[in-house]
Amino acid sequence: MDQVSALSEGGSIVFYRTRKTLAGLVCLLFVFAAGCGGPAETPQSPGPGKTVVIATIFPLADIAKNIGGDRVAVSTLLPRGASPHTFEPTPRQMEQVTGARVLIQVGAGLDDWAGKLAGVAGKDLLRVAVTEGLSLRAGGHQHAECAGHAHEHDHNACPAAETAAADPAYGFADPHVWLDPVLVRDEIAPRIFSALCQAAPEDADYFAANLESYQAELTVLHADLTALTAGFERRSFIAYHSAWGYFADRYGLVEAATVEEAPGKEPSPGWIMKVVETARAHQAGAIFAEPQFSTKAAEVIAAEYGARVLVLDPLGGEDIPGYDSYVNLMRSNAAVLAEGLSRVD
Repeated sequence: MDQVSALSEGGSIVFYRTRKTLAGLVCLLFVFAAGCGGPAETPQSPGPGKTVVIATIFPLADIAKNIGGDRVAVSTLLPRGASPHTFEPTPRQMEQVTGARVLIQVGAGLDDWAGKLAGVAGKDLLRVAVTEGLSLRAGGHQHAECAGHAHEHDHNACPAAETAAADPAYGFADPHVWLDPVLVRDEIAPRIFSALCQAAPEDADYFAANLESYQAELTVLHADLTALTAGFERRSFIAYHSAWGYFADRYGLVEAATVEEAPGKEPSPGWIMKVVETARAHQAGAIFAEPQFSTKAAEVIAAEYGARVLVLDPLGGEDIPGYDSYVNLMRSNAAVLAEGLSRVD
């Protein structure tokens, strides 16, 4: 029988993805063991009986909304246009978490700033790091030309290895797990479901039904992306930063190099030339920028290499057309990848 173990501050819960009744019983058993407070009022006025959920990034917030439905009030901490790698919380975010029952974060070094806000929410806050217990990609980089250099620390020969070593925020682990829809379906969504059950066990059957429906939608998404990416004439690309490794691994692509040396660091001329050389060696189809960062370095690389600059958005937002849900975000990004990699010059 298919089961998932999810970790939390209060302990471990085992629940079944497609058995609504068992899911509800397990959540109730947890309440007797660990205790659970009711929903609290927040400045966002969630409405009576709703569980207040805060997520660090929009994709996690949207996943929580799909599972929680009208029984939860969900908001996102990271403002539009900001990067979770370099973001520092402000009094506005502190106000957001006041009275929250569940705080969902990525973990693995991406959004550790969320810990600064946890104390504001009160002792009943449930913190969920969706990377907890997952087997993560090492260093955020899995590039063919870097396999040998990673152990030799030959960073001059391998831009990706240099990024991994220069980026302590990663802790040599790639946190961008939400960009693999299979991981979302099988691991991340169940972890969020578990947290919602802890916070509101009386709604467990409702959450379980929503989870099952959402997982079916993610299965369709995965099938569509598999079919789309199978038609790409080119398999390698240059990303702005190392966000797309899980997606690339899932669909047989290669994130050959990154424009950014390390989060928040502008690439040096030497780094740019290494990326250009890597792009040529891999015959990369396009250079992909991101809306959270300046496109200048990507444009320099594209001009030198002779490729186009296209934009991938790993975060999206509820007010961004085409990127206003997790599923839409993944479909839109796949379409952009198709534009860059299906074209043969």
